[in-house]
Amino acid sequence: MRLKAGLAHGELTREAALTVHHAAHTGLGQFLGTPHQAAQAPNGPQTSRVTERLIGTGEMAPTLPQWPRQSIEQLFSDTDRSLHCPTG
Repeated sequence: MRLKAGLAHGELTREAALTVHHAAHTGLGQFLGTPHQAAQAPNGPQTSRVTERLIGTGEMAPTLPQWPRQSIEQLFSDTDRSLHCPTG
C-alpha cells in the first residue's frame, strides 16, 4: 500500500520505491515458507491436500512482485542510477 500510494502521489524517490518493493518481496518469501512448514507437520489426508494446493498456488506468487518492479523501473527510467534488488 505504501508503494502504491507513494508512487501515485509522487512522494517516493526511485531508491525509496525500490526499498519498499524489496521489503514486500522479502515479506512475501517469508509468508510463502509457512505452507512448507505446515506440510512437515503430521496431517490428515484432507489437510495435506489443502496444504499441497497452497504450496502450488504459492509457487506462482513470486512472479507478482516483478510487475511493480518493472513499473518502478519504467517510472524512473530517466535516471541513470540503479539500485539492485531481487526481482523474484
